[in-house]
Amino acid sequence: MEVSRRKAPPRPQRPTAPLPLLAYLLAFAAPGRGADEPVWRSEQAIGAIAVSREDGVFVASGSCLDQLDYSLEHRLSRLYRDQAGNCTEPVSLTPPARPRPGSSFSKLLLPYREGAAGLGGLLLTGWTFDRGACEVRPLGNLSRSSLRNGTEVVSCHPQGSTAGVVYLAGDTNSWYLAVAATYVLPEPETASRCNPAASDRETAIALKDTEGRSLATKETGRLKLREGGGSLHFVDAFLWNGSVYFPYYPYNYTSGAATGWPSMARIAKSSEVLFQGQAALDCGHGHPDGRRLLLSSSLVEALDVWAGVFSAATGGDQERRSPATTALCLFRMREIQARTKTCSWDFEAENPCNDKDQPERVQPIASSTLIHSDLTSVYGTVVMNRTVLFLGTGNGQLLKIVVQTMVQFGFL
Repeated sequence: MEVSRRKAPPRPQRPTAPLPLLAYLLAFAAPGRGADEPVWRSEQAIGAIAVSREDGVFVASGSCLDQLDYSLEHRLSRLYRDQAGNCTEPVSLTPPARPRPGSSFSKLLLPYREGAAGLGGLLLTGWTFDRGACEVRPLGNLSRSSLRNGTEVVSCHPQGSTAGVVYLAGDTNSWYLAVAATYVLPEPETASRCNPAASDRETAIALKDTEGRSLATKETGRLKLREGGGSLHFVDAFLWNGSVYFPYYPYNYTSGAATGWPSMARIAKSSEVLFQGQAALDCGHGHPDGRRLLLSSSLVEALDVWAGVFSAATGGDQERRSPATTALCLFRMREIQARTKTCSWDFEAENPCNDKDQPERVQPIASSTLIHSDLTSVYGTVVMNRTVLFLGTGNGQLLKIVVQTMVQFGFL
């Protein structure tokens, strides 16, 4: 067991819950700059990051997209998405009180087709501009013109959710974007409204043909919201075992309240939307009101485990935040897959749930929950042949969990 002793800078005191079972697995990494750590800074808050296998790091901030080398010391190319020479955001965005969803003009940043035989890598970007436009570009240089583009692909609302993943559909041998988005949000009369087409107003998940010039959707490529069911906030999209999964939670954008349990929808990895079910996720252990907001998601593919950061409501001024407000919960993907009900309570499907069909809440892996006052994000990856989870906190800390250690001690 290795624990980093790197000293973090002084930070305000916050109420923090004891961390049973997992406390000794955490390594703290300081948010400040080390002696040999390069730092690249953008003019605006960073909205999305993606890493290519061969073409560097892509960073979306404000209305710009930058391509950097892996050292972060050199900018390779830049795309001005709104106004040439200007990366500032076109309208003022006041960050909402956590844990309400944040605002960003960049909605998707997805490198794909890398390593495919005889094909060059591509970058799919989604923006709030032009009614939620998406563009496909060569990975090598952002200054090259887009190859394909389409409108009303992602949410055109800065605070609206969008999650997507690109995959090769075996039934057609074509590359598809599976995208889930919040296309309609309540807005005041003074706001700059973007009204989607009638066909998109009730759309929750859509499949877009990335090889067509307009990223079109077939009639069989849509999954619609259940009538009268309210808005859904999508957090992530990922592939696992031949299916596409979308973690989300029912959310009232006006009141800022979660209106149901966090869930995961599952569709087939296909050229048509084939709904395979949904399951509710319960990470409420240790909090009297439960945790119904899903803040972040990451698939730990090496272990077939999904990690989620969940939060209870905190109130507009954070007055209800406590040492147990947030938690990291780990779920086995095979259990989520086994417990997905083929009937649907959030979407229009061929087999809707009746009133007696209450969603079955999947429980996290026993003894794997990490309770904390203010977790905000999670990312799972492999570092030096070890699977690790990086956790972000509201006061700028970066925590690291070595997942293999949890396996050795019988927690997974």
